[in-house]
Amino acid sequence: MSNDPTSPNSFEHSRLADLIAVHQAIAALGQVTDLAAGQAQQASLYARVEALHPTLISPEERGAFNLLIGSMAGVRAETLGAS
Repeated sequence: MSNDPTSPNSFEHSRLADLIAVHQAIAALGQVTDLAAGQAQQASLYARVEALHPTLISPEERGAFNLLIGSMAGVRAETLGAS
């Protein structure tokens, strides 16, 4: 497999790397230790996903990521004692 940025697989490699990074960042959101940090991380994740659309992710993927981010942030906020 070629690492040439002009190869047909280059786009898919870039997309995969970005998707892995977003998933890892969503998981990290579940580990924040204070509400303010969680809110900042949530906002950053929403912006990151928006930056991937429409070049690297579809509208459906964007919606799914946004739901995951919101869900993770909500659950974490509850565990941190926010109402």
